[in-house]
Amino acid sequence: MAISTNRGDRTHFLVKRSQLTISKIFVEFYLPEYQERLDALSNAPYPLKPLKKVSSRLFDGPFGSNRKVDMYQDNGIPYIRVKDVLSTGIDLSNIKYISEEKHQELNRSRVIPGNVLITIAGRVGTAAVFPDSLEEGSITGHIAGIELPEDINPHYVAAFLNSQFGDFQVSRLSHRTTRPEMNLKEVGRILISVPPRSLQDQIAQVMQEAYGDRQKKLEVAEKLLSSSSRVVLEELDLEISELKDEKYFTVGISKIAGGRFDLDLYNTCYVGLVSILQKRFNSNLTPLKSISHQITSGSTPLGSKYVDEGVPFLRVQNLNDEGEISFDDCLFVSQDFAKTLKRAMIQNGDILLVIVGATIGKSAVVKNIEPPLVTNQALARIRIRENVDLLPDFLQAFLSSPAGQIQISALKRPVAQGNLNLTETGQILVPIVPLDQQKKVINRIQSYRTEAKRLRSQAEAVIAAAKARVERMILGEETVE
Repeated sequence: MAISTNRGDRTHFLVKRSQLTISKIFVEFYLPEYQERLDALSNAPYPLKPLKKVSSRLFDGPFGSNRKVDMYQDNGIPYIRVKDVLSTGIDLSNIKYISEEKHQELNRSRVIPGNVLITIAGRVGTAAVFPDSLEEGSITGHIAGIELPEDINPHYVAAFLNSQFGDFQVSRLSHRTTRPEMNLKEVGRILISVPPRSLQDQIAQVMQEAYGDRQKKLEVAEKLLSSSSRVVLEELDLEISELKDEKYFTVGISKIAGGRFDLDLYNTCYVGLVSILQKRFNSNLTPLKSISHQITSGSTPLGSKYVDEGVPFLRVQNLNDEGEISFDDCLFVSQDFAKTLKRAMIQNGDILLVIVGATIGKSAVVKNIEPPLVTNQALARIRIRENVDLLPDFLQAFLSSPAGQIQISALKRPVAQGNLNLTETGQILVPIVPLDQQKKVINRIQSYRTEAKRLRSQAEAVIAAAKARVERMILGEETVE
């Protein structure tokens, strides 16, 4: 039987009648590359079994529980969401909790150490093992739990699901709706290779060691980036370690008359920093608005209507930790919409500053781009005036330093979703120092960032190499000692 598709450059391919199934009628299910991987698994020396038969129990969270954010509390039973499930393990950095009573109410979603969790809505197919460090937890309806018998290593199952052999099956089985989804029946149909337990343990160890190595490299990279943020203070001889945000302080009524009444703007740390900057730089300290063209921001198209090809549309997630623009997750808007954002057009040398949300204060310098580009309303565009001797990279470094971040933290509005308006952005005080001093700062910071980027690249290469080895072991192509 011939099937047509517009995917890639393969427009037609043949499918044997014996391979057809009435449960999946969309073309992508039968793509030749999927069948090739399935054939490779079938020809491997180990039994191939549906996950339903490998597991003791498949379960998911209760439908609708994901929207009840009011049930979260500061401590209690860990409540695992899709964002917490990573291939490297369960991310506990921003974990939410529910009460014991709510946990009992959601009893079907109870998970314990050794259960494999796989995401089944939104980001589909990422698997991780519920860790031994937690006694128990609960999962949302967007995650499936897999309970396994003693002869199956849960870390092996997670490694298999995160490999290309799990990934292609998730792609085949998931629903084609507004967002990818799977149900428990489809999760149970995933075929998994079942080698002897000793080999499962070795495969699991390969991935666990790789994840550990990756984490160490990322931690060193993070320390380097953290160190780079203090270069500005060191090179400009700014000693601010004694600054403290005192709980109690007084403010003269004349200072707040007609202005803002929130305490952040008058805290002792911010007031002390401004005093230090004024004494250190005197007339060379100037508000950002005085040295830049009009500070602007963009907007989001009505109904978030994006296009497959068009004008790049930058958002908060397009700013990376190295002070650069990343296009990995870039959206596009139409030419017509971009024309309405003339004020937000971006050019090389601009600084983009996050002014809304959890990452307020993050910034990046725009380099090596071909206009037009536009931004949404969460990014402020700062363009230095031509007659000002201030290098964009130095300004970005200063904004990222403690001297910049303290100001941004004080100037932002203390509301549910923190924000810094364009007027307040223009009030940030910036020192104008000699160009050779600016270049020294830039060079030192760049060396830190380059090394951090190298370590991050190595960290991901470690995982890629481990996954490739695991896939060879699954297929019986690599001899294991």
